[in-house]
Amino acid sequence: MFLPRLVLYAFESEADRDYSEWVSLRVLWTVIDINVRWLLEHPGTTSLYASRLRYNGQAYQLGQEDWMDLPSAYRTCKEPDKCGVGTDCKVLVAIRVAELRAHGENARPYLVRQRQFIKADGSPSWGYHVIVQRGDGSFEDPSTILGMPSKTTF
Repeated sequence: MFLPRLVLYAFESEADRDYSEWVSLRVLWTVIDINVRWLLEHPGTTSLYASRLRYNGQAYQLGQEDWMDLPSAYRTCKEPDKCGVGTDCKVLVAIRVAELRAHGENARPYLVRQRQFIKADGSPSWGYHVIVQRGDGSFEDPSTILGMPSKTTF
């Protein structure tokens, strides 16, 4: 297994928000491209919704995001009690967008900004949820389809 570590300047302040969103999308597109290549080279791969993967979130550690490609996410299911560990919204969206693009649909990831909590100084802390924007402009949320407990409308 290849475990690269990127150290990127992002999400340091509200002033950096546009740049930080751009950085997040660039990394997400890289994982999507990796997944598309995998799917094209492995056409018998089980689809996301037919797989045993479920939304499992990520143990949050301030300033750290773990990203998984499709084969790494599916590999978590080799041990039933660990199936989907770390499969948060960005992992599921990267797989789903790749599936759609591998079949010719112009799908893309779509970031939804959400208030997470209020910091000690009274300012809001923002988090993101990522969903799929289908080629026809409609939205799909693999996380809620695969078990994320909160219901959000877009």
